[in-house]
Amino acid sequence: MQAKTASPRYRCSEADNKMYKGAESAQQGQDSEQLERRVRELENELAEHHYLFRTALDNLPSRVFWKDTNSCYLGANKQFIDDAGCNSIDELIGRSDRELPWDSETAEAYRRDDQQVMQSSIPRLNYEEPQERSDGSKNWLRTNKVPLLNEHGELIGVLGTYEDITEFKLKQHEAQQQLEQLNNSLEQKVKQRTLELEAKNAELLEALLALRSAQDELEQNQSLASLGALVSSITHEINTPLGVGLTASSHMSSTVDELEEKFHKGKLSKSDLNRFFLMAKECAELVHVNLSRASSLISSFKRVAVDKSSEQIREFELAAYCKDIVLSLSPRLRSVQVEPALRYDDDLMMKTYAGAFAQVIINMIMNSLYHAFNEIDKPEITIEFKRRGDMVEFIYSDNGVGIDADTVQHIFDPFFTTKRNSGGSGLGLSIVHNIVTNKLGGSIECTSSPGRGAVFVLNLPIVIDL
Repeated sequence: MQAKTASPRYRCSEADNKMYKGAESAQQGQDSEQLERRVRELENELAEHHYLFRTALDNLPSRVFWKDTNSCYLGANKQFIDDAGCNSIDELIGRSDRELPWDSETAEAYRRDDQQVMQSSIPRLNYEEPQERSDGSKNWLRTNKVPLLNEHGELIGVLGTYEDITEFKLKQHEAQQQLEQLNNSLEQKVKQRTLELEAKNAELLEALLALRSAQDELEQNQSLASLGALVSSITHEINTPLGVGLTASSHMSSTVDELEEKFHKGKLSKSDLNRFFLMAKECAELVHVNLSRASSLISSFKRVAVDKSSEQIREFELAAYCKDIVLSLSPRLRSVQVEPALRYDDDLMMKTYAGAFAQVIINMIMNSLYHAFNEIDKPEITIEFKRRGDMVEFIYSDNGVGIDADTVQHIFDPFFTTKRNSGGSGLGLSIVHNIVTNKLGGSIECTSSPGRGAVFVLNLPIVIDL
């Protein structure tokens, strides 16, 4: 059996080895060139990024800086470098605030703020602080400081920014001064105006007091005039019954003289005595009736007049007192042929200023007589009163010519009258309103319209509260 022959092994020649080594060396050269080219590209990119970062940082409107944990500067933008008086970033790096152109107090304040921010890890934002320089100049800054951390979150320093707000502070100070000057000017004007107003108020108060005094005097005069009118009316009213009584007594006296003469002459007859007795009875009856009438008038006048001339509170029966008041005005009422109708609750008593109450009723009746009944054929006045709890409601009405809405609004105003040219004082209803609301503690309202008469509603306390 033939033996198999082995294949001959491939052996590299020396030429092949040289060829392989040359190829390997060429490959390494290409890799090196590519690496160097990549390094240069990265360096260029880094330089470009650094330039962009620097450009952006230098063009920020704020000053930007960062320091290490010892408050020594690690970097800043151009605005801060200029503020620090340095020519380049290299001149700033490594310096502390004590080596920059601020004064020592400012430098210490900066260092203290840095340490506070770094130790607390709490940013300090938007606070204003002065920057005083060694040359004596002073700027105002709005500052922010935050802790500066590395990629591992470890504290490596502090990052800060600030804006120069000196111009803003100056304008703010100027505005504040202008505001203070304006306030001072306004205060002076207000004081001056206050003094002027106080003087005017004093004058007005004096005038008001004088007016009130004059009004009180006019009201008093009006009350006295009303009392005088009552005296005049009652005098005229009493004259009639007194005259009739005087005539009757005179006639009786002359008849007695004739009868006495016949008696002495012995010529007195039975028929003469009968005629005398009949005449005497008639005269006595006539004198009695008329003297009673006069006595009633005098009593009514006395009660009303005494009340009107005094300021006393007394209790009175309302219906009877109103009748006395109406009776005292009977001559005036007959002049316009009107007889007030009284409607009332029986036995209603009041305890108040009787004179003031009488003045109210008299003034209201006189106001109707004076203003209401022109061209009215059958004048009517109604006075109605009834109890409403602890108050008395008075309703005074007439069927006169009425009052228009504008006049109703001013009807209680002092000196307001629609008959100024006819001698009206404009105080009648003003006095009524003043007495009702102030003296008697009540209220009064008026409703009316042209051609429909007038209605006055009064509410008065039955017992006046002192």
